[in-house]
Amino acid sequence: MPTNPTVIRIGKARVVARDPPRSIPPGDRWPVRFLEHSDINVLYKNIPSNKRILAGFLRGGNSWIPVYYHADFLLGPEAAHVNISGKTGLAVKTSYGVFLSYTVLTWAKNREEPTAVIMLNVKRGDLMRLHKLPSRMEDAQNEIKEWAERVGLSNKADIYVKLWKFTYEKEKVDPFSINIKYFTYTTDPFLKLLEGAEQQFYSYGLEDLQIDEVIAALYRPEETVPETQVNLIHSYIEEARRSRLPLTFETMLQHMTNYSQFDVSDILDAISTPPQRRNRRQSRIISRWGSTPILDNWHKATAGAVARRLRGFLDRATHIIVRNAAKGNPIKFSAIEPHKIHVVQLYGLADAEKRIVVNALLREVSNGLASQEEGNERIKRILFLIDELNLYAPKIASPIKERIIDISARGRDLRLSLIGIQQFASQIDTQVYGNCATKIVGNSDIVEVQSTAYNYLGAFKDTVTLLDKGELITYHPTYTSPMPIIFPVPLHQVTKNAK
Repeated sequence: MPTNPTVIRIGKARVVARDPPRSIPPGDRWPVRFLEHSDINVLYKNIPSNKRILAGFLRGGNSWIPVYYHADFLLGPEAAHVNISGKTGLAVKTSYGVFLSYTVLTWAKNREEPTAVIMLNVKRGDLMRLHKLPSRMEDAQNEIKEWAERVGLSNKADIYVKLWKFTYEKEKVDPFSINIKYFTYTTDPFLKLLEGAEQQFYSYGLEDLQIDEVIAALYRPEETVPETQVNLIHSYIEEARRSRLPLTFETMLQHMTNYSQFDVSDILDAISTPPQRRNRRQSRIISRWGSTPILDNWHKATAGAVARRLRGFLDRATHIIVRNAAKGNPIKFSAIEPHKIHVVQLYGLADAEKRIVVNALLREVSNGLASQEEGNERIKRILFLIDELNLYAPKIASPIKERIIDISARGRDLRLSLIGIQQFASQIDTQVYGNCATKIVGNSDIVEVQSTAYNYLGAFKDTVTLLDKGELITYHPTYTSPMPIIFPVPLHQVTKNAK
């Protein structure tokens, strides 16, 4: 007789919370079910209600359950820093950074904690449209459906609408009330997008920068910088500052070029020779140097190498670098305002210019936070979003990553929290990545996920390649397991006015 075969289905379940708490493994008679809204207080019992920051949503039985981060573990002082990785275009990494910025600012405003967000825009006009939103949530819901149809996500349109409705009405996250301020440069190809928006042009002269920032700009991340060249740059800038001589990029280039052509002994001989007794060569030296040059025992070849670096840098850095003046108009800590998102336009800049902006801005805000009087802070917390983190904190030896390593180690005490975004977490410096308390991954390549950087995922490694757009897996210190979440699309992406 034909018979139906016995089928045994085996499923895996992650235990995210227990009520009452027990330390033994689940037994065969323990009930297992989907999450419900009534489980929220059990799931988030380790996060006080005044410390909950909306992170996204977890699928329940027939609804979506809000997921929260602990403010102290996201922003400090208990821990800090977030890392987001995944494929470009599929993992929606920057979009999640925008959504998280909205929820952080909402939490901070409700707690009356002066908090600011700084974002670096690296993809065309991606973040230069944050101020272009639908006029109200009712209009946004219609535009979400139209957007989903255009991008092939019509099957998720209703989900995004429900998530935004819950976010707006229940969690009180109001993107329409968040002000945006832009820092850009005069040749920005996306200036037209900023018409009517608050904006400030920025630039940097040599005196606006620290020596390590100059070195990070002159040398590529993967290069081993010769110590003789580093010493020459240090000595030159320090002596120029002590002597109060003009310190501009153009002057430094001229001096380095001259050093490469004359020995120090030749220059000293020309200075010590009376004007009426100088030969043609000595007169030419004096015409270049004057009578009080910056001198040290530097080799001509070393000066020539630095001169070539400077010349190449200045030929490429034509957008934000002031060549002939000591100072430009750098982004100052005083220009960062509480309860506001600040977008710094980097798209269109040379890589060396980007390194200057990132290093100088991190130094400025970390020093600004540290210099405030305790209990009377103008800004108490800063969330700093760095896209393409692998360019500024690569795993390989590099002269450009020291500041980010330093901030990743002590940022929680300063309450300066980094959101690092990149395609491959395996390319990030291990100190920086290890100090990220919250780790998030979107759709990623199977080979990349096999890296040890993703060991925190456990069995979830097998599902990372199957994640859809808008789906992420997050790991946060207050939870015993990573969790798959979804978040609503940022409204600046769906509004027709953003086109």
